[in-house]
Amino acid sequence: MDTTNQVTPQPTKLPFIDVFRQSQLGYDMLVTRGAELAKIPRSVVDAMIVGNPVAPNDAQAVLTILSQYTGKTWNLDTVEVSVLATSSGTEVQQR
Repeated sequence: MDTTNQVTPQPTKLPFIDVFRQSQLGYDMLVTRGAELAKIPRSVVDAMIVGNPVAPNDAQAVLTILSQYTGKTWNLDTVEVSVLATSSGTEVQQR
């Protein structure tokens, strides 16, 4: 069978809220301790939970903390997070 022109489907990204729920960390733990460890404002974690856009580096910092707590690797390639585009800083893109 010739597979040269077949497109390999990309794995589906999990929405951040689902990753957060699966972590079983709880809201207070993620917002207070997670934000502190990630060295970001608590409002960033709040924004991610409700689906508002955040800076990509802030989103990755939160995902890194979740990775440390869960033992799973979470990043912007595996988790759907609404992030601000880096070119203009105001345009929103889904990652």
